[in-house]
Formats: sequence, C-alpha cells, structure tokens
Amino acid sequence: MTKVSKQTSITLENLIPAIKDAILPEINKKFAEIDLQFSKVSKQFKSVRSDLAAVVHKVNDLNEKVDDIAESIKYLPTTEIYLASQDKLMGELKKSEEAATITTQHYIDTSDRIDKIDNYLNFNSNIM
Repeated sequence: MTKVSKQTSITLENLIPAIKDAILPEINKKFAEIDLQFSKVSKQFKSVRSDLAAVVHKVNDLNEKVDDIAESIKYLPTTEIYLASQDKLMGELKKSEEAATITTQHYIDTSDRIDKIDNYLNFNSNIM
C-alpha cells in the first residue's frame, strides 16, 4: 500500500488564517503592554499637571506679593532724599543742643547772680 499524502496547495488564502492565529495573540499582547504603559504615563502626566497647577498658583501668589511690595516701596524716599532729610535733621538737632547749652549756661549765670544778690541783701529767694 502506498501512502497518499494529502497535500493542500499553499495559497495566500490558506496562509492568512494561519498567520493570524500565530501572530495576532502576540500583537494583542504587545498592544496590551502598550496600553498599560500609556495608562501609567497618563497617570503620571495627570500628577505632573496637578503639581504644575500648584506651582503656577504659588508663583501667582508670589507675583501678587511682589506687586504689593513694589507698590509699597514706591512711596519710600530715595537714598539721596533720605540722606538729605537726615542731614537736615542732624543740623536741627545740633542747633537745638547748642541752644540748650547756651540756655543752661545762661541759667547757671543768672542763678549765680541771684545767689550773690541774695547773699548781699541777706534775702533767701528760694522760699518763694
């Protein structure tokens, strides 16, 4: 008895289902891995986006504070104006000290004179 082998002719139509059966599970597995990676990246992106929003909010708060400080600073005198006013103030203080010294000396002189007159007249003016 001779063996008769049943050979099917190889055609493109016969190969397509075999290729699908062999390759499709592998392709689906790779797509599942890609989908999982995409999901992880998407979660990380959302986290970064949230963090970025928080950073933007903080930067806006800082900008407002800087603007407030800038608004306050613009009313302060410049260094030249401040130093000029301090020079003027120190000049007035010096004049005031000189006047106080002169007045004190005048008081001492007058008090000594009154004491001499009191001694001469035998009168005590401190009683009044």
